Amino acid sequence: MKKRKICISVMIMMVIGVTVLAAAENKIEANIVNYMIVADDAPMNDYLGDPIISYKDRTYVSLRDYANYYDKDIEWDEELEMITMQDKRGEIIINDEETGEAICNAVLHEHFADRITDKTISLLRDVSIGRDLYYILDVSFGGYVNYFGGPVQDVQVVLSRYTGKITIKDLEDSNQNPHIILPRERADN
Repeated sequence: MKKRKICISVMIMMVIGVTVLAAAENKIEANIVNYMIVADDAPMNDYLGDPIISYKDRTYVSLRDYANYYDKDIEWDEELEMITMQDKRGEIIINDEETGEAICNAVLHEHFADRITDKTISLLRDVSIGRDLYYILDVSFGGYVNYFGGPVQDVQVVLSRYTGKITIKDLEDSNQNPHIILPRERADN
């Protein structure tokens, strides 16, 4: 009887040990870190709901936080076990050309007031690129026009009609990355 109890006890301990070992193989050890993350020249940390994690010299943020920061919709399809992330769609929030031109000109005057002269010419275009709709303000500070009569571009101000996101491209400065103004930047200022 005693041998049987010992044998059963050893077998139970082995099963528990194997179960614990198998569970340990599915776990990782990561560290919560307090890194500053700057995306598109703006700090991202204020928009993160979950902690930043570091694992094997890699930094991880929540996919949902990333999607929210970049104004994207994120969906989980349980049946396919698939995550889909895409630009938010819905109603066009800027559907008036006068409003689009006023916003683009205001951004132009805010960022390039020192370069605007009486020779400056600009032209607003309504453009569809893929599934996105934009107002694009092409600007020539020297008053030069191209073959089609539009301004030779020194600067472009691009306004998304869906999200209100503004991208400023200084085409004279090839080393400069485009500056992006998210809608929340304008609302916070």
